[in-house]
Amino acid sequence: MSTATAPALTMEIVLDAGPHKHLRFQRGMQAWEILTFPGGLLVRSFGDYVLVNGADNIIDSMAYTEGDPVYWASKLTSGDPRVWDEEAFRAWLAREAAECGVQEEVESEILSGRDLHSEALAREAVAAADLTEIDFPEYELDDFFVPSPHFLRALERAREGLACYAAQQS
Repeated sequence: MSTATAPALTMEIVLDAGPHKHLRFQRGMQAWEILTFPGGLLVRSFGDYVLVNGADNIIDSMAYTEGDPVYWASKLTSGDPRVWDEEAFRAWLAREAAECGVQEEVESEILSGRDLHSEALAREAVAAADLTEIDFPEYELDDFFVPSPHFLRALERAREGLACYAAQQS
């Protein structure tokens, strides 16, 4: 029986000046950077995410929160912690059409062959349809977003990278 092991994590400290740090990490083919500044950090590679919570020690703060995505999403100042869920929107639209008795119209005017991969395109498709029975669901909008896998990966790598840095310092 063989067991696969994950490639080792390597860290390069480009800058280490108090709260200002520039750290580069690599694991196999995956590479990312973390730049810290007073009260926040930037994670680069999976998209750029700037997280600011005002903590005196952002490394301790990340460790204390255990990289909680809900907490850090609320501290995000650049980047998007969520993405549009086209399938959830399509399912909602099909349910609404069934309730209103306009399944065929919705299928032909909105669902068939329409690109609905973003909120803007979904809004445009609903507005362009000649249907008075269905309006864009403004009050249910959060139901059509899911956590961004890129944000979750960036957060996981930030936690891992900062823990690696902290372990090396102790």
